Amino acid sequence: MAQTLFKLFFTQRLAALASTESLRAIREGLLWILPCLLVSAGFLILSGSLGQGRGRASSAGAV
Repeated sequence: MAQTLFKLFFTQRLAALASTESLRAIREGLLWILPCLLVSAGFLILSGSLGQGRGRASSAGAV
């Protein structure tokens, strides 16, 4: 009896969580992560290619 009551309580908590605004906020937050990661990856690639073009990578190996 106690186990079925716990399962019922657990499923009610999950249903309440799914119906709240928190999942919408999480989803909207995750939508902003992808463009930010793409922009930062672009800057990383750009800075790496500019540093390599100036000869920084070859001079670092000689030191």
